[in-house]
Amino acid sequence: MGEIVGLCIGSYEFLSRKNTFGDLLSIFSQDDLTIEEVFDKELDESITRRYFTKTVNNAKMCLDVMGHTTLKAKSLFEYHKKNYLDYLEDDFDDEVDNDNIEREYTFENWVRAVKKYSSILASDIYENGDYISLEKCRGENNSLCEKIVLDSLPHCKDDTYFGIDFYYLDEEIGSPWDVFRIILEAFKSEDIITLDYTNLFEGGWCDEVPEEKEYLVSKTVILTEGSTDARVISEAMKLLYPHMVKFYSFIDFSTYVVQGSTNYLTHYLKAFIAAGIRNRIIALYDNDSAGLSEIKVLKNIPIPSNVRIMHLPDLEMCLHYPTIGPGGSSIDNINGRACSIEMFLGKDILKKSGEYEPVRWKSYIDKVDAYQGEIVSKSEVLKQFKLKVKRSQDQLVLDEWEECDLLLREIFAAFEK
Repeated sequence: MGEIVGLCIGSYEFLSRKNTFGDLLSIFSQDDLTIEEVFDKELDESITRRYFTKTVNNAKMCLDVMGHTTLKAKSLFEYHKKNYLDYLEDDFDDEVDNDNIEREYTFENWVRAVKKYSSILASDIYENGDYISLEKCRGENNSLCEKIVLDSLPHCKDDTYFGIDFYYLDEEIGSPWDVFRIILEAFKSEDIITLDYTNLFEGGWCDEVPEEKEYLVSKTVILTEGSTDARVISEAMKLLYPHMVKFYSFIDFSTYVVQGSTNYLTHYLKAFIAAGIRNRIIALYDNDSAGLSEIKVLKNIPIPSNVRIMHLPDLEMCLHYPTIGPGGSSIDNINGRACSIEMFLGKDILKKSGEYEPVRWKSYIDKVDAYQGEIVSKSEVLKQFKLKVKRSQDQLVLDEWEECDLLLREIFAAFEK
């Protein structure tokens, strides 16, 4: 017979695999694992439970960076809908009012139906081979989308998952993970997704602690202008979003003695594109004159769909920032002219005696008609950042990481646009 393991929210397994984890561990890491002794009332004895947990909010973030976004779910639905309408037209000719179906069978209505029955199933009672509340719904005056979704439940009975038939669908068009992303919209951010593999282990189908390779996912490669940018982003991600670390990798400039700069970033990006690298790639430029100049050049070459070209986001504090130039000191908007990674280290680091460390204007960039600037005490603020990372490992003060948090959220959303 074997053992089933699945992702549960409440009392229902929304995604499951038989005799294996399959790809279910893709949203988890070993930090999500709990192995504990619990008392089983039915057996009247202690047993060892083995399970992973993840909040709905964190699972959404993981799925989004894997490409299972609400936009992907909409694309999947529209593809399925076209095939569904073609099927009705071919099999029933004039017996079916396709215009009415076209109006009622919409992505928005499907999402509402998915969320409705997901909420019901999460708290439903399974008795005598049926889900009690779900069965009661079958006798109601349901909308078209509700009927289609309801007819496919419980999902384990065939290849149709919450109204989407995956039997003939190619993986590039969509997967049940895209539907699961919509299911998660039915729940609160703090609700828990549980993957209990106690029986899978007891049945001899897996190790007690899954090997590292079982958590592996395709990583998004982040290319930056230098090792400092990569180090800051990596350290901030470990502290603020540790569950997202497994989804990203960086070019290690220091280990492989790879030269870094704005021009070299463009060079490596073009090389990656020419090589046909299939991983997602984010080319992250500084939000300064040199960076924007390179981005302007890249607009003239074809960029594949797995590549995103970004610059560091604008910062409110950079709208009025102290600068030093040939004409003396002034307050300027340095967004787009001198906003480098140092500006994201935190106001607590950039301020000295209550004043921001100034930016000094340097060379003029013709392509964007602006001067290029750089923070004066660059080495000192980077030294302070290292100390801040160590302090934050013991006690994380979120307010001190506001700018890094903004940057990370921009990175996570890169492929949603």
